[in-house]
Amino acid sequence: MSIAQTILQALLTGLAYGCLLGPLFFLVLNTVLKKSFKHALALVAGAFFSDQILMWSSWLFSAQISTLVSSDWFRQGFGVAGGLILISFGLPPFLLRQHDGGAGKLKLPGKDKYSLFFVQGFLLNLLNPSNWLFWIGLSATVVSGTESAQLSTGVFLLTVALMMLLTDFVKLLIVNKLKKRISGALIRTISRGAGLILIGLGAWALIKTLLAA
Repeated sequence: MSIAQTILQALLTGLAYGCLLGPLFFLVLNTVLKKSFKHALALVAGAFFSDQILMWSSWLFSAQISTLVSSDWFRQGFGVAGGLILISFGLPPFLLRQHDGGAGKLKLPGKDKYSLFFVQGFLLNLLNPSNWLFWIGLSATVVSGTESAQLSTGVFLLTVALMMLLTDFVKLLIVNKLKKRISGALIRTISRGAGLILIGLGAWALIKTLLAA
């Protein structure tokens, strides 16, 4: 396969996975509506950084990581940790002051620091088992032993990651654009709806993990 075909295939793969509305999207949605575009951008940057760790680790240590992911303690540990983090990320919209002029400022201290939002995006993405499975499965299907194929694999995986970053950024721009056209009351309603989805996803992850234990 030529480099051009590899890049095209990677673009389509990244686009398909990036367009899925996973937990990160709802956290970004909440952050744009209740904080700012820059705070949400820090989330996306954190998620992209964790994707880089998963991508290169899956490529270089695919056999070891596959064994790790298939272990019971990994699934249970990540299921519980991921579920608790999702629930905690979904709670802030319900901890807002009732009368804040539509600004939706959080009572919790230190929440305006971009670094904290970067860490939130990083942890949410890293503790999502589906991301591990995605990168491991993707690496397993494209990795080959020859030197030229190794270069092609690196180009493929990096292009997928960049395409996913691009789709996250486009979704962020769309939400930020819509934010300017809707009322404060609707913003609060949408934000709480996204929060409920995060809490529901977290509860589902916890229940699934505990039942499988």
